Amino acid sequence: MSAVKWTEKALYPLAALMAAAILLIDLSLPLGVAMGVPYVGVVLLGWWLPRRGSIFLLAGATSLLVALGYLASHEGGIPWMVAANRLLALFSIWVTAGLLWFAKKGEETRRDRESLLTSIMDSAVDAIITIDEYGIVLSFNGSAEEMFGYASSEIVGRNVSTLMTAPVARDHDGHLARYLRTREARVVGSLRELTALRKSGEEFPINLSLSETQAGGRPVFTGVVRDTTRRIRAQEAQRKYTSNLESLNRELVRAKMSLERTLVEVELRNKELDEFTYFASHDLQEPLRKITSFGELLKVDLGENLPE
Repeated sequence: MSAVKWTEKALYPLAALMAAAILLIDLSLPLGVAMGVPYVGVVLLGWWLPRRGSIFLLAGATSLLVALGYLASHEGGIPWMVAANRLLALFSIWVTAGLLWFAKKGEETRRDRESLLTSIMDSAVDAIITIDEYGIVLSFNGSAEEMFGYASSEIVGRNVSTLMTAPVARDHDGHLARYLRTREARVVGSLRELTALRKSGEEFPINLSLSETQAGGRPVFTGVVRDTTRRIRAQEAQRKYTSNLESLNRELVRAKMSLERTLVEVELRNKELDEFTYFASHDLQEPLRKITSFGELLKVDLGENLPE
C-alpha cells in the first residue's frame, strides 16, 4: 500500500508539471500549431498509476487543456486546419487512453491469473516444480521448499538435477533429451518412482509425474512430486507384519499336526489299556470263579456242619 501511495504522489505532480509546460508552450505559439498532441505523453503516465480509471482522468484533464489552448492561444492559421489540429489532438488523447486502458486491464488480468496460479501452487500438498527444456528450474512452490529444504530463491535458475541423486539425474537428463528429440513419452505423462536428494544430503523416495505445456512457443515441464517415505515405511511394516503372521500361522499348523499326532498316540494307548484291562480282568475272574464254585460245593456238602 505504501508503494501505491508513493507512486501516486510521484506521478500526479509529474503529470501536472508536464501538462502545465505543454499548455504554456501552446499559449505562446500561434493557434494553428497542433500543440494538443503532446498531451498524449501525459496520458501515458496512467500506465504506472495503480487504478485504470486514472487513465481517463488524465485524458479528461488534458482534453480540457486542449480546449483551453484553443480558446486562449494567439490568433492565426486557417480555421479549418486549426479545428482539424485540435480534433486530431483530442482523437489521439482518447484513442491512447482507450488502448492504454485495455492494455492495462489485460496486464492486470494476467497478473491476477499468475497470482491465482501461484496461490494454488503454494497451497498444494504436493511439491510442484516447473522446468524448461534444459532442466532449469522456473518455479518452486512452498511444499517443494518444505520437502527439499531449499528456499525458492536458492533453487530457481539452477538445474533440477540438484534435487536428484547422480544416477537418477543422468537417467532423467537422457530421458528428457530423448523426449525432445523423438517425442516418445517415456518420462512425460507417466508416473515414476525415483530417489531424490534433500539440501541436507538425505536421500528419500518420491513419485514424479511430469507433464508438458507451452509458454511463449517453448516447452515447459511441470513436475508433481510426492514424498513416498511414509508409504514405503508402511508397506515395509505391512510386509513384516504379514511375514510374522505367516510364520505364526506355520507354527500353529505344526502345533496342530503335533497335537493331532499326540491325540492319535493317546487313543492308541487308551485302546491298548482297554485291551490290557480286559485281559487282566478275564485272567483274574477265572481263579475267582473256581474259588467261588469250590465254596459253593463245600456249603452243599457240609451245610451247617462246616467247621471254622
